[in-house]
Amino acid sequence: MQAFSTLSAARGIDHLIQLDHQSFWDLHDRFRNSGADPYAQQAIAIEIIREVSVHSVAEDIVLYTVIEEQEGKEVADDMRQDHLKVRDQLAQLDAMSVSDTGHAVLVERIMQELRAHAYEEEHRDLPMLRAKLGDDKMIELGAKFAGAKNLVPTRPHPGAPIEPTATLVAGVVVAPVDKVRDLGREFAERKVPEE
Repeated sequence: MQAFSTLSAARGIDHLIQLDHQSFWDLHDRFRNSGADPYAQQAIAIEIIREVSVHSVAEDIVLYTVIEEQEGKEVADDMRQDHLKVRDQLAQLDAMSVSDTGHAVLVERIMQELRAHAYEEEHRDLPMLRAKLGDDKMIELGAKFAGAKNLVPTRPHPGAPIEPTATLVAGVVVAPVDKVRDLGREFAERKVPEE
């Protein structure tokens, strides 16, 4: 399992989020192309669960707080609702084995949801933030995002709060438990750099 690096703090939050999205698409491609190897598929699915769980909670804490300040609570809450939907699906996937009926279909559904959500972030929300906040603030948010990724759970927790402060507190409590539980799991390698 690869640890999340705080060296990525020198990059803007928009760049770091786009790298995470690229990693999701890379993992998805690898999942699709590993059809005859159930061990590889399982490791890739577990890595998808981990990366998306960490990414989404870090966004909830850092990005959506700023979007709420800049664009309003309704916009941020809509984005958080997208995350809740994916979080529920990730929890279902986490409870499955690659040999379970519907596993591959669920991976595809999750990736479809993520692609639509990522498109909005990359083409609407992140450019808007960069235009309003500028480079220095985006780099500062990148540092916060990278730091948050080290503190949040590595598995989906559908019942967890979505408000930023409550999410951070719950994440700090649950993350160590997740990391212990992850010791027995085999993860696929992240091939897209984090910075």
